[in-house]
Amino acid sequence: MLMARIFGALVAACALSWPAMAQVQDLVPHRALYKIRPAPVAAGTLPLNASGTIAYELTRTCDGLEWRQHMDLTASGGGQDFRLEQTWGGSESLDGKRYRFETRSKHDGATRPVIRGSAELKDGGEGEAKFTSPATRTVALPADTLFPMAALAKGIADRKVGRDGFEYKVFIGEKAEPPYRMTGIIGIAPRRARELPPPPGDSDLVAGREPFYMHMSFFDSKEQDAMEPSHTWGAAMLDNGVEILGVQTAGPLRFEYVIERIEKVAMPKC
Repeated sequence: MLMARIFGALVAACALSWPAMAQVQDLVPHRALYKIRPAPVAAGTLPLNASGTIAYELTRTCDGLEWRQHMDLTASGGGQDFRLEQTWGGSESLDGKRYRFETRSKHDGATRPVIRGSAELKDGGEGEAKFTSPATRTVALPADTLFPMAALAKGIADRKVGRDGFEYKVFIGEKAEPPYRMTGIIGIAPRRARELPPPPGDSDLVAGREPFYMHMSFFDSKEQDAMEPSHTWGAAMLDNGVEILGVQTAGPLRFEYVIERIEKVAMPKC
């Protein structure tokens, strides 16, 4: 959330709490299953064979959100074959100030070290992230840092007021480094997303809602003059936070995933 700190720390603290809370609360709790498939590529480019699944669950708690995403990806192309199993989980407070994260992964069957930690933003806006695994590290966070769910909610909110782009600092926690500089373009969802039928399950979470498209590029903060992002994410999104189709790119790896089933998750009794 890029907001000028004209009125000092009090305004900055409010900017990072009440708006973030209102936006994050709009994300609907749900479970969704996605099928991974090869992504469309430019003419003359060989597609990467990709298959697998992504299972995602977003749960509301009395003071925040919790999520778990498990990806099982098999890909081949350019003379390389690999399999990636990855589970990313976390929780985020409704005011956007507290964040816990954990990533577990296997690459071609070999277990990678667990990445685990927490982050907190102080009343003045700045904060720090503390990694407890695979090594103890502390990373300073600038005052305009957003955590993942707050960044997603802010992008949806920007689209609702007619903005066609944004630039945020987003801390995910997959490595002990400062937040990414994330630039985004908001536009019309591709036809293949607009023409998707409602998935089985609680299809009323999807039916009748017009998707829009967010294309996000992630730049490493330590590379201030970088022209190429470290990775990109394109999402055909609904205004309730349900993603129906996505495309991820990191170097030569590029794949698409499409929703196959969706279920509601009950709200907590607080």
